[in-house]
Amino acid sequence: MYKFLLLLVLIFILQNIFVENSYSQVNVEKNINGKIINMTTPGVLPEPTILQLMQIDKENESITKVEEQIVNRDGSFEFNLENYSKDAIYRLVVDVGYYVNFYDVENNDTNNLEIAIYDRTDSLDDISLNSYIMMIPSIDKNSRQAGVLSMIKIKNSGNNVFSANFSDPSLTGFNLFRFNLPDGWSNLAVESELPVGNVIEINTGFAMSNPIPPGEYSILTNYIINYKNDNFDFDLKLPYGGENIQFLLPYDAGNITAEKFSDETEVTIGEKKYIMISGDEFKKNDIINVSFTGLPEPSFTGNVINFLEGKLYVIFLGVLFSVVLISIIMFAVIKRRNLNMEHYK
Repeated sequence: MYKFLLLLVLIFILQNIFVENSYSQVNVEKNINGKIINMTTPGVLPEPTILQLMQIDKENESITKVEEQIVNRDGSFEFNLENYSKDAIYRLVVDVGYYVNFYDVENNDTNNLEIAIYDRTDSLDDISLNSYIMMIPSIDKNSRQAGVLSMIKIKNSGNNVFSANFSDPSLTGFNLFRFNLPDGWSNLAVESELPVGNVIEINTGFAMSNPIPPGEYSILTNYIINYKNDNFDFDLKLPYGGENIQFLLPYDAGNITAEKFSDETEVTIGEKKYIMISGDEFKKNDIINVSFTGLPEPSFTGNVINFLEGKLYVIFLGVLFSVVLISIIMFAVIKRRNLNMEHYK
């Protein structure tokens, strides 16, 4: 009797596992519908407005286009899927040429979806800088290099997507969304919450081709700065103004000074102490002159290592070898002359 009951329990468990796995793999019919809305007055959609339905397979890290359609004049759309998979992610992608917006469909939210788009502008008037935090978390004193991390938050308070017109032959750096960097920067990396675009390195820093829809977005940059002696200066330009600007340096690694900024205060981030200065309410096109002084310098050993790692030691050794060689030749000539003089006496 005990063995019979154990067998029944085992059959029941296996049956549940099979049913659950089978149910999860069943494809069902699904209707995905909604409307694309142009939030910019008068709200006219571009013609044609093309909507794509994509299927994302996270396990295989692949994305496949399932279907594509031109939306109706009122912006409405509808997809009827005969093989809707609950294990997949479905993404609606609307491309209006100057930027791409997308919406990820949830399993229980497939009806009456709304996807917002905006008209385009190449004016930066509605772009503002909410905050700019420049932090130096690491310094290599032997190479006089500082690692810089900047956290930037911007806002588009308008009702249009900013997108630079790269087809305009008169386009200059002033028409691009841009930030300047300190002299001597290298190894720049930029990440952002903005729609897809490119980072364009320019002499003074970098620009971004990413469209900027209405709303707030974060930008994260990191790069290396080479400084001379124990200091460097940075003239931070603010073409979009700035509500709050902060500069941070590791505690006991130097000092920071800038006009119209607070005195140095101590803050702790994680387990590391920093000194910080802060300033508020800067106008568009203001320039902040900030100085980092008293930065760590290499020791005598570090100077020797830097000397040997550089190209100067090759020149030095060449000069030294030439001097030694000339000295040997001169010594030989003088010695021979003295011997000749003694011979004729």
